[in-house]
Amino acid sequence: MVSFISFALRSLNRVINFQVGIEEVDCLKPHEEAIEDSLKRLIKTLKKCRFQKHPIIVDRDSKVILDGMHRWYAFKQLNIKHIGVCYVKYFDESIGLGRWLRVAKGTRISPGKIVEVFRLNLKRKGFDFSETRIQNIMDVKDIPSILVPEINVAFIIYNNEDKVSLFRKIHEMFKETVESINLKMDFIPDISLSSKIEKEILAIAVMPKVSKSDVVHAAGRGLLFPPKSTRHEIPARPMMVNFPINLLKSSGTKDKVNAYLRALMRNRNAIHISPGLEMDRKYAEDLVLFWESRWFTVE
Repeated sequence: MVSFISFALRSLNRVINFQVGIEEVDCLKPHEEAIEDSLKRLIKTLKKCRFQKHPIIVDRDSKVILDGMHRWYAFKQLNIKHIGVCYVKYFDESIGLGRWLRVAKGTRISPGKIVEVFRLNLKRKGFDFSETRIQNIMDVKDIPSILVPEINVAFIIYNNEDKVSLFRKIHEMFKETVESINLKMDFIPDISLSSKIEKEILAIAVMPKVSKSDVVHAAGRGLLFPPKSTRHEIPARPMMVNFPINLLKSSGTKDKVNAYLRALMRNRNAIHISPGLEMDRKYAEDLVLFWESRWFTVE
């Protein structure tokens, strides 16, 4: 039986439990597609790396990947047998699930023209929709829609399709429409709708609300959401574990590579850092950084 390394972090009067270890790549299940350009860049970088710095985040029970999708796809394409993981209990209330919204950015264009083009494409693609004012939507974050904030127009989308199909249909329609008027599609977290919308955002696609069960069910059936659909909030994120790539490439059993990892981790200190650290980005969650003991030795 494989023994992963278990941790219990006390933060804000709660205990956050997670496990760190090495898993076989083929045992894990993605729930989103990759962004091809990002994947190509990552593969190029990984070919030069000696370590996988941070584990990907995986639901312990279903083996569904929650965070780190591009790294998993890269390892699979590079035929690396194992990957470093952090196992969590997905259905624990401490793990949040949000969405990424699609936005249109670029050179200023008449908002009336944007509305006209979206109205035309929604009809052409067979969407059942209605047109209203944004303030008429009770909870704008939860209703699939296309918003044009500058002139307060909203297209509410009605559909009985499954979540994956609806996500894909809206994603593809929005991308095609945006590119047809020489704008660029980007992504923002759904929490951004609670604050003032940036002036450079000309249109927004509010994606369908999904549940954790939707994610697990889709992944279990091999159905993939479009890239950057879900946005998972992890209460504590282990970093700088530095899994040796040569160990991950080895043909050894999962038990053997995890036993070797446990030996490596004996020389590590686990350092708890409160939310707010800025490295490659700003981290809103607690971090657990692993440093080798000898790095702190003063002679």
